This record gives sequence, C-alpha cells and structure tokens, in this order.
Amino acid sequence: MKFILSLLCIWLSLVVQSQVTVFKTFEDFQAEKGETYEEYEKYVITFGSFAMKLKNGSKSTKIKASNIWGFTYGDALFRIEGENNLPVMVLSLGKIVFYGNGLAFLTMIKEQDNSGSFYSGHHGYMSKDINSPIYPVVTRPVGALIAGDPHVSFKKFRDSHPEYTPIFRCIGAYYKNLDLMLECVQKFEAEELN
Repeated sequence: MKFILSLLCIWLSLVVQSQVTVFKTFEDFQAEKGETYEEYEKYVITFGSFAMKLKNGSKSTKIKASNIWGFTYGDALFRIEGENNLPVMVLSLGKIVFYGNGLAFLTMIKEQDNSGSFYSGHHGYMSKDINSPIYPVVTRPVGALIAGDPHVSFKKFRDSHPEYTPIFRCIGAYYKNLDLMLECVQKFEAEELN
C-alpha cells in the first residue's frame, strides 16, 4: 500500500499545472481529437447538472459532463460515469478497468494534496473495458432494492460477469477503502486471486 501511495504522490507532482483535453466521444479520444484548455477550475452544479469549469487565458467555459465521454488532466484519464455524470479517474486498465472517484482526484491534483474528498458518487467504479458502461462498486446484502439504486446496477454487472468473481469476493467489505480495492484489482490482474 505504501508503494501505491508513493507512486500516487510522484504522479500527482507530475500532472500539476497540466492542460485539460476534453473528448466528446470515445472515437475522439482514440483519434486524440479533443478541445484543449489551459486550466481546470472546478466541478460545478449548473441547473441541476454537473459541469466542469475550465479556463483559457481569462475566459472561463462550462462544459456539461453529460455532453462528453471524458477528458485528460495532464496524463490522467477521466471518464464520465452515467449514474450522476460524475468524473471517474482510471486507476487500472487491464482485464477490468478500475476507477476512483474523480472529484477527489481532481481536488488532489489541483490543490497538490495527497488526500481528497468528494461530495457525490462512490469510492470506486468498474467497467469491462475503457468504453463500456461504468458501474459503482457497492457491496451490501441485496434485499428489497429499487430501480435506480446503484446496488442494482452493480449486482447486474457482477451477475453478468462470473469471470470477475475473485475480484468481487476480494473487494467485499473494502468497498469504502480505495487503497484496499486497488490492491484487490492488482492481485486480480496478477492472477493471484482464486
């Protein structure tokens, strides 16, 4: 875990003062065709929707999160998840894609801080590949769930991918601890989980 935190500290120092490139679609991302901005200002709520406030020179621009596929901030790749249109940062790209809450990481990068907090969303997210739907990692006994509950969508993802059972079992009680979830992902990628 100390190794992960050390890498994160080094990485954060590299991306400070970095540009933001916004990609409207996955195809734009693949072709490296995006709109570039000099500075990330903040994530805001505008008329009930999340938006990013970016800056070029003295001109600020708001971009609705629901209108984009994702963006890069320096070398970090963020996608927009579909539940709340929040950013999620890619932490692991392999047999499964694992993301951390982007609001926390955006704060960490901008403020040059080793810790970040978030006011919306979940600690971790997963997707089958870099362009497939993103699911919040939430685990609890499934009882009377209602449509729209993130536990329902994660259960559907979990049930439709039995090949990921070892990682789901490892994450178990750790779903509120990003470091431990990331360790589970790394063990899964290294085929150390049964």
